[in-house]
Amino acid sequence: RLAFLDLALPDMNGFDLAKRLREIAPFMRLVLISGHFPENPGIVAQTQNKELFYACIKKPFLHEEILGVIEDFTQAGGCGVDSAPR
Repeated sequence: RLAFLDLALPDMNGFDLAKRLREIAPFMRLVLISGHFPENPGIVAQTQNKELFYACIKKPFLHEEILGVIEDFTQAGGCGVDSAPR
């Protein structure tokens, strides 16, 4: 399973949602999408948590970036458990 999460959500941020998803679905691979990476070093540091995020994609992004993450995920067997994050 693969889920794409935006950092800016109406009721909580993407990090909080990622932690909740990790509790209920520990093997789900999470991809963080955000436009806040370059100007916020704290966010960049949190995205380096390879146990939490399979990949991080900066907005604006190309559709090919999304497809690339999906392709990497499926080539790793679809579970991503043993695959390295991007």
